[in-house]
Amino acid sequence: MARLFDFEGLDLRWVNSNSSSDMSNVAILLEEWQDAITLEARNATRSKLILTAEVYYSPRIHPYNVPVQSIQQHLDWVHINRCDDLLSDKWKNFTAVPNALYNTSSTVCSTDLGISAWINAGLSAKKIVMFLPYYGAAWTLVNPKVNGIGALATGLADVNFKYKDIKNYINLYRAKVTFDKNYVVNYVTMGTSWIAFDDVESIQKKVSYAKEKGLLGYWVWQVASDDNWVLSQAAAHELEGNKAGQNNSAAPKVNKDSYSLTIPVERPSMLEVSSMLRNEATNLMIPNMPGFTEKNDEVVQYDSVNETTISNLEAR
Repeated sequence: MARLFDFEGLDLRWVNSNSSSDMSNVAILLEEWQDAITLEARNATRSKLILTAEVYYSPRIHPYNVPVQSIQQHLDWVHINRCDDLLSDKWKNFTAVPNALYNTSSTVCSTDLGISAWINAGLSAKKIVMFLPYYGAAWTLVNPKVNGIGALATGLADVNFKYKDIKNYINLYRAKVTFDKNYVVNYVTMGTSWIAFDDVESIQKKVSYAKEKGLLGYWVWQVASDDNWVLSQAAAHELEGNKAGQNNSAAPKVNKDSYSLTIPVERPSMLEVSSMLRNEATNLMIPNMPGFTEKNDEVVQYDSVNETTISNLEAR
């Protein structure tokens, strides 16, 4: 099925295993999965499909033994799931910081706590993709004047408050956003409403953390919740070290006219990237120029999809 639709890999959403037998079965599944795609690639003389999985934010979330060795051996990388246990019933009457990078309490989840647990359990940092939230959580305060982290609240108002909607509220009420450097999270108070979320500064700090830890990368939930690409661009710039080369080897970029898209040409596919990561001696392809070409004339280049009919275009 993956080959039929030209997918570049398979991703297992593994977040519901809750017994020791489940853990054993997952280990067997990953081994059989790897054997199957290895055989398929050999017979088809094509690059192997990528194998990934979405996993719990920490291998210690359950008392059962998570098959870390099998994950390390058979998967190309894992997407670490979000850390939202602060939104359980015991926290609904106190403001909290879901998906904080750090937490001073070792009994409460944080991004660092989860990633460190995976690494300490034997998973390579280069196989870890960190989670970035493009949403926040809102509480209703008991007293608007008592509005720090851990303030009394009458309950949760929203557990999936889109970043772009949060920014609209902030602009509407001209509210002041506070950045907490200890948790690496932003929060804002508007009357009795209290919202914890990730803004540009916290996103940049998290991406910097991922680089320092030597992680493979980051994934977000979800792009549609961004505010005019503000968070996505902040993360990308931090990842690239704010030094995009003249060859424009960065990710595809939406141009200011909101209609055209700049895409680096000769960019490697995910399968090619995966192959390069397996072979450190491989030279990475460097894009030469952005643009589109017409399907029937690859010589003519367009920088905007408005310059010709979109059905006639293909990315360079």
